[in-house]
Amino acid sequence: MSLPQLYQKAVIEAFEECDYQEIFSLNFSKDPSQWNSAHINVLKKFLTANDGDVTKAKEQLVKTLEWRKEYQPLKAMNEEFDPEFAKLGVITQAPDKKIIVWNLYGAIKNPGEVFAKVDKFVRWRIGLHERALTYLDFSDPKLGRMDQVHDYMDVSFLRMDSSVRKTSKGIVHMFQEYYPETLSAKYFVNVPLIMMWVFKVISSFSNGATASKFHVLKDGSHLSNDLGSWVPAKYGGKGKPLNEQEIRKSAKEEEEVE
Repeated sequence: MSLPQLYQKAVIEAFEECDYQEIFSLNFSKDPSQWNSAHINVLKKFLTANDGDVTKAKEQLVKTLEWRKEYQPLKAMNEEFDPEFAKLGVITQAPDKKIIVWNLYGAIKNPGEVFAKVDKFVRWRIGLHERALTYLDFSDPKLGRMDQVHDYMDVSFLRMDSSVRKTSKGIVHMFQEYYPETLSAKYFVNVPLIMMWVFKVISSFSNGATASKFHVLKDGSHLSNDLGSWVPAKYGGKGKPLNEQEIRKSAKEEEEVE
């Protein structure tokens, strides 16, 4: 398994230009002979996201490396945030080893207030994504991407609050720019007709390739048809509640704490 020589050269140049060599918790050597299948598959994500265009792939890689060097997303996994944020995110693993990140927006009473803390919320959400990345098996292309579920059950806000829009736009931008090809599918469930703007807003911030991975389900009990019977009963399955299936801290997270 290898990369095109031209792209391999571009990658090494990117590492040298940015003086930074970590991507998605993987540390890279400037010596390609030291790269394993996980390293190569992660680098391929940038090439795939840019339709094989080496120049564009390098540009995105450079932007990602510079952002990771400055923003330090790995540290966001273990920083302290508003307790309300913790109610919003759960990470589980399906029997086929697929990682799923659940975003439970109905779990908070005052979403407008929570989303108003834009910078803090975005950093918390990036930290949640980084946690999920530590569970992905990048050596296997099928397991090197995750699913996301956005559940709007019991969400009380029915209009497009400016803070929600700003937060959504910021997160979608970061995911597209700095996490190419880490998403396999995104499910919007329990979305009442009056809240279809949620899907439209997020879609408007996404490129065509990303938007094609979106699935909207008015009735969350149909989610099992896509994810399987292991999901909780509220999603049409026979599995345990999400809090009982939640993945705890990975070795990488423990390492970051130390």
